[in-house]
Amino acid sequence: ADSGRGSPELDAIPASPRHAVPRRKLLAELRERLTSDRALVVVGLAGMGKTTIAADLGRMHRPEPVCWLTLTSGVATSWEAVLRRLARLLVREGCTEAASLFESGEDESRPATLERPLELLGEALAAQPPLVCMDNAHLVRDDEMVMTVIRYLVEATPVRLLLTSREQLPLPGVGVFRLTGLEPDEARALVAQLDSSLPPELVERLIARTAGSPMLLRLSLGQLRTAAEPARLIEHLETQPEIADYLLDTTLRQLGEPAAALLALLAVLRQPVDLHDETLVELYQASEGPCDLLAALAELQRHQLIDHPSTALLHPLVRDHAYARLVGDVARRRRLHRLVADWFEQARGDVLEAA
Repeated sequence: ADSGRGSPELDAIPASPRHAVPRRKLLAELRERLTSDRALVVVGLAGMGKTTIAADLGRMHRPEPVCWLTLTSGVATSWEAVLRRLARLLVREGCTEAASLFESGEDESRPATLERPLELLGEALAAQPPLVCMDNAHLVRDDEMVMTVIRYLVEATPVRLLLTSREQLPLPGVGVFRLTGLEPDEARALVAQLDSSLPPELVERLIARTAGSPMLLRLSLGQLRTAAEPARLIEHLETQPEIADYLLDTTLRQLGEPAAALLALLAVLRQPVDLHDETLVELYQASEGPCDLLAALAELQRHQLIDHPSTALLHPLVRDHAYARLVGDVARRRRLHRLVADWFEQARGDVLEAA
């Protein structure tokens, strides 16, 4: 692995997905932000196209040097491994000064601290600053040594740094580019490529249910090709095993109980809500017991499940999947419905919605 030759499956700029829809406006915005900020984190739910848009930008940056690192669960992501891979990429791009970073390999002479490797890295990068792209950076979010390497790249080197992540990263001062779903015209174009036979009214409903997520559109259309009742399937996508497993594996399974409980409340509410509303907080804690609501809120924000706490709203399929899971907890579902009804009546004076 440390022979000096790259690992194409890990360290090459990924090819565009088949039937990918160009997101030219978004790409122009991302390129402009990276030019002005120099370091940027593209964040968003799984399946929104973070890797695709970052790879498109990486290809646009050619023939200037580009170092692309794909962090993969189950593959070495220690600081030593990250530095060795980055060194190999720099050498591949013609920066021979970086060879000293992996000459020692993994033998006993491996440095115990980051000081000397970072010094060598800084010298190598100063000679030929590349665009460094690190995909799936959420996998090293809690590794303080790897985060130190990333902070060093931001603060002490002239490189442009582009990270993709499903979670917020502890990088104060680094720009954040939030990626949501495809624009309606882009989503229609993707659906047309994958299934041109779907009636227009079902296309619009599918786009609304998936919020334009490229991955959820692809998964849904795969199910729709063999569906006897496409309209019914679209209305119940959250219960389809492939969709449900994807939502669980990429987002919901990682949530702690306080955050999952707050997610259930948002699923029952069904509309944007201010999670700092005192009446709502009092009713929630009276119903569900004392809890650190701010910590639960921070976890939902970290995982990109909500954006602004003052107008908290879940992705449609995340909301419906979270609500469907309440079927197995009838007591909690009833408590939450009573809580929300009381809030509409007390805080909003909306007797109809409360009913």
